[in-house]
Amino acid sequence: LNMVKKYPALLTLKLENIKDKKEFYESIGISNFIITDTKNLIQSLDLSYARYQYYQSKNIEINMTNYKLLFVGSKYFEKKYGLSNETILKKYNYQETKKLTKK
Repeated sequence: LNMVKKYPALLTLKLENIKDKKEFYESIGISNFIITDTKNLIQSLDLSYARYQYYQSKNIEINMTNYKLLFVGSKYFEKKYGLSNETILKKYNYQETKKLTKK
């Protein structure tokens, strides 16, 4: 209820989409933000995955202290790291990884 009060647009997301995001964030240990920072669920799982993989490649651990790094604006991310969303999405393709893990 608190999640919907804080971010009513949550109701427009597909249940499967929310479930996939929840599972991903649980797998990396940051799912607690979902209740307090619900609006971040609007970001695509593809982008969250790509940014997470990028940070991992740079030995930057994402945890509950710095999880907001996953959700910074695209202009900020590009200025700070020199990578556009398009570039990082191509390099760390969640959909391809998902297909490989299902096989």
